[in-house]
Amino acid sequence: MPVIKRLPEITGDYVDAGALYLEKFIGAESYAKLYKAVETGEVDPDSEPSSRRSSWSSAASSSFSSSSSVVNKVWAVKILRKPKSYEEDPAIYEREFAMHSRVSSHPNVVSLHGHFVERGYFFLVMDFQAMGTLVHAIRSGVYQRNSALIKRTFGQLTDAVLFCHKQGVYHRNIKPSHVLVDYWGCNPCLTDFGLATTEDINEQLGFGTAAYMTPESFDLGAGPGSYSAARSDYWAMGVTLFNMITRQAVWYSARPVEDVRYGIFLRHRKRYLRDRFPISFPFARLCSRFFTLEPAERPSLLEFNEQVQKLDDLYIDEIDVHTAGPGCSQTGLVERSRTHRGSPALPCASRGVDGAASAGCSSVYLGQAQV
Repeated sequence: MPVIKRLPEITGDYVDAGALYLEKFIGAESYAKLYKAVETGEVDPDSEPSSRRSSWSSAASSSFSSSSSVVNKVWAVKILRKPKSYEEDPAIYEREFAMHSRVSSHPNVVSLHGHFVERGYFFLVMDFQAMGTLVHAIRSGVYQRNSALIKRTFGQLTDAVLFCHKQGVYHRNIKPSHVLVDYWGCNPCLTDFGLATTEDINEQLGFGTAAYMTPESFDLGAGPGSYSAARSDYWAMGVTLFNMITRQAVWYSARPVEDVRYGIFLRHRKRYLRDRFPISFPFARLCSRFFTLEPAERPSLLEFNEQVQKLDDLYIDEIDVHTAGPGCSQTGLVERSRTHRGSPALPCASRGVDGAASAGCSSVYLGQAQV
């Protein structure tokens, strides 16, 4: 049973000894749920001291104290099930807290204010963003044909990722559901450091979400030491940008044998991208370099972002749409049941923005994706 099935629905409950009211459910994934929480300004005097904030920073403690002048402040609260191994290894979630805290000072990393254990669950308290996740912003059409907004948002997120790397923190699970944005789709903030590592070169395979993982993170192939967590973050950023532009998943996973889409891409490169997605020729050329099989041939995230920022338009021109492949549309919205004559046959199972499967389709409209 997926972990998410075992997490409780606690909208409307009070947690942290009554200090936080969980007002609204925001989103969920395999191992966590995210809620909008409102500070009550009150604490249950009968609560056990050990159940309350064990490691707040001084700033967070003052903001959460009952005497604070900040009342009804809004927070984002992430809940995770406390594993059975927690008692033997209490640091299992403290590691996430520690790595997140190390990079929390960057304006485009969600500020992490503290954590606590209650009801057998582990809670993280973070800054709240009005829109919710980047998935919600993409689904709402905030970025549709708005190259300037996409480039600005992606540039800010790039700064955050590169900052994390300078601090020795590698995320390993970057995707739209792990980015929070404001109501206008701006000011992206990276979150969810549950799979983060301090080791760039490592041999730990299978970390991340399939649609956002590099080919080598599935299979080393080249031997020990060939898997770079930093390059994996770069790749995931490229896929995330593609999601923002097209509202579609570019492939299920970058394994040419298991996913025919990526295999077709390796053979046809920008032709495949241009035939199926409403992207400009320059961006298709850039992606054909960025998503190549050989890690050493890919541009760095810094170089990739610099090239993206130089592009006048990320979308296909209205004049060019008639010369693009039959799978392409100006809006990038593809109906679930639609097949594309003249383009390579694809398997029936496709994935949405965070790798959620949708059966019976050759391309997935992001609005149908589940996160």
